Amino acid sequence: MQKIIQVLHPGLLTTIQDLGRTGFQHIAISCGGAMDPRQMILANQLVGNLDTDAGMEITGYGPTLHFPNDTLIACTGAECSVSIKSPSGDKRPLPTHRPVLIQANSTVEWHHTRLGFRCWIAVAGGLQFPKILHSRSSHLAAGIGKPILARGDKIPIGEANPDTLDEILTALQKTGLTLGSPYSAGRWRLKASTPESWPIIHLPVLKGRHFSLLSDIQAERTLQTLWHIDPQSNRQGIRLNGPPVLLTDTAHIPSEPVRQGTVQLPPDGFPILLSCEHQTTGGYPRILEIPGCFTHLLAHASPSSRIRFRLTSLDEVDTAAIKMNQEWKRIRQSLSDRLQP
Repeated sequence: MQKIIQVLHPGLLTTIQDLGRTGFQHIAISCGGAMDPRQMILANQLVGNLDTDAGMEITGYGPTLHFPNDTLIACTGAECSVSIKSPSGDKRPLPTHRPVLIQANSTVEWHHTRLGFRCWIAVAGGLQFPKILHSRSSHLAAGIGKPILARGDKIPIGEANPDTLDEILTALQKTGLTLGSPYSAGRWRLKASTPESWPIIHLPVLKGRHFSLLSDIQAERTLQTLWHIDPQSNRQGIRLNGPPVLLTDTAHIPSEPVRQGTVQLPPDGFPILLSCEHQTTGGYPRILEIPGCFTHLLAHASPSSRIRFRLTSLDEVDTAAIKMNQEWKRIRQSLSDRLQP
């Protein structure tokens, strides 16, 4: 019998995400997927899934979900407020950033994010929506995959590996796991992914292809402004508000390929940071580029946060990327060790 999760309330914007679709930009479909892929991977690792399994991405305040069966879940990303209601009606806080075994017929409510803007939920067995172009991700801009969650949806869950589940639960018992109502969880936890400076997000950037179109004053304004996030921002692009940077002659710029992290400057003078569901070509000036190792920071760009650019160099980017990759390997190995019985 197919296990499911019932959606009692969908939250602000909850979508089904995995690591996205690669290799389809030639047909105008960008990668999409989780806005911070490594947080989705960590959530999957916490419950014994494959890195590529699908989970949920929560934006802002989250959904209310009912679990008819015992289910192992994990929530990573922002610091968020979550509560669980047992079958008897008792309500208490639910820990995050660790594996949590939910008792059957419990209801879990993701409230608001305290620090950061997005969270990722993995469920043991993965979410079993059909694959389209090798991915289960919701690509909202392209209209591919499951639309945003809606009240009454039933989310299908795959069959978890029983041996893996037993290993995780056995390992957690060694760190203080208590089995009881309405959930069971270990005492250790992963660190949240919210930038330490949040709600201000410092974004390292490189000069873009058209940076030279800016005058010295315009370049200084672009880099010194503490930009506000426009509420109309989405997974396709993050629009900034502040003193406009107006260019007079951009008609000669042809449309050309763009990427996640490209900073475009449209005629109104308010920069747009292209995100994971970006269009694949664009004709606006590309004044800055956010290096790939920093694009995950965009996941926490909320209407209450601010962005400041910091011009960097290729050498600094290489050094930062190497350090991040070393830290990533250390975290994954440490997590693997903790989940071994």
